[in-house]
Amino acid sequence: MENFKSYIVIGRKRLDLFHKKHNKSESEFYFDMVYHLLKDRLNREDVFYQILLSTRAGNSGEKLKEAIEKAIERDNKKRKKPIAIHYDCRTIPSDITPELSIIDYLMWALQRYILLQESRFYNALVEKMNLIIDLYDFEKFGSKNSNYTILKKINSR
Repeated sequence: MENFKSYIVIGRKRLDLFHKKHNKSESEFYFDMVYHLLKDRLNREDVFYQILLSTRAGNSGEKLKEAIEKAIERDNKKRKKPIAIHYDCRTIPSDITPELSIIDYLMWALQRYILLQESRFYNALVEKMNLIIDLYDFEKFGSKNSNYTILKKINSR
């Protein structure tokens, strides 16, 4: 897995935000996470991006495209000169895409660390987790600190 990088967005389940920001819609919540994952990542005109999303209930190629376009539009507003991003996006069954299984495993290890404080799987894979964005961890990060985290190996628990 040389040259493999992962960027992860965590959206903790907070009912107040889920109701207010995502209109009680799991689909809206999910694609908001996709938007946050992609913003500031699609930044080269000379690259053709292929974005794959595991097929799940409520996922659609159209909603994925909306999240991608929203991220590109936001990024272009911040640039002096907007750029054209070239990409293909689609939902695809994870059983025919082993790359998605790798991400699923990374996410499982991170979830076990966060929820159970179990670090052995996390420690084995942390070098492949380049950046984790914990969007709604206001208690830890507040308004003065960043919710962007670069994780490190930790002592086993």
